[in-house]
Amino acid sequence: MKNFFGRPVTDYLLSAGLAASAAAFLATAWGYAPDARAFPAAVASLLLTLCALDLAGLTDTAAGKIIRKSLNPTIKEPAGAELSTQAAAVLSLAALVAALVLLGIEIAVPLYLITSLRFRARRPWASCFAIAAGVSAAMWLLFVAVLRLDLYRGYLLTRFVTAG
Repeated sequence: MKNFFGRPVTDYLLSAGLAASAAAFLATAWGYAPDARAFPAAVASLLLTLCALDLAGLTDTAAGKIIRKSLNPTIKEPAGAELSTQAAAVLSLAALVAALVLLGIEIAVPLYLITSLRFRARRPWASCFAIAAGVSAAMWLLFVAVLRLDLYRGYLLTRFVTAG
């Protein structure tokens, strides 16, 4: 396996792919009217920044180690992530996307948080539910109460459940 800055090239693929998606999203958003592109451009720019930080943190360089220890002080320096761990991370995001489409934001996000915190981070059930409830409340307050935007209800809810 070919190495790049001390790590196998495959370690960078997920973040590099996400960065490429964010760049395409930003390029697409740039074609919108100025008012319509403000939020998508901000999200894509933030995602590109986080991807760049992640890619820099993945390197086996002095700067990469500083970034990893600064952003996650409890990190253990592994030789490389297991392929099954990486696959589980990708599959959990794929499941989130499917749940977002089918169930909507208000159900998919807390469900994803609870399952990820419990089964991947091994957190106690009580903290999983508390964090999911807090994120859900903050999300609802920001988008529904402050910005007055409806959260996507999902295909199944809009198709089979009438709004009340």
